Amino acid sequence: MARQLHLSGSEIYAAMGNMNPSISRYARSSLIVKETEWEKILDFAIQKRVDLAFIGPDPVLATPLADSLIGKGIPTASPSMSAARIETDKIFMRDLLSRHRIPGNIENRAFDSGEECMRWISSNDGEFVVKPRGLTGGKGVKV
Repeated sequence: MARQLHLSGSEIYAAMGNMNPSISRYARSSLIVKETEWEKILDFAIQKRVDLAFIGPDPVLATPLADSLIGKGIPTASPSMSAARIETDKIFMRDLLSRHRIPGNIENRAFDSGEECMRWISSNDGEFVVKPRGLTGGKGVKV
């Protein structure tokens, strides 16, 4: 995406958790920052007078960054924090599917502790998939 934006003549300002050589090659300026430190990213965008923001990593979507950028007059090609909940909060997503009777939902349970989960598994037959609440970068599912 950075390359295509660069080829279109756009100036690129990038905030990222680690130096990404591919993006840095095209960026006029970069900010290395923990990606969930959304206030620093917001300040960077304001300081650089960004015209349009693209928010990539899922953990950033779980912060108020998109809403804050829009509130400061910077359009963003990313969902609001509320809209991103369907991706960032699987319990919310499953409840939404159930509430609106949307096909494709699976039987699921949510627990407040690992002990509670283990008690439920021990008292039920079958095969289970366990996923922690929140974002795990695709690494959270245990069978």
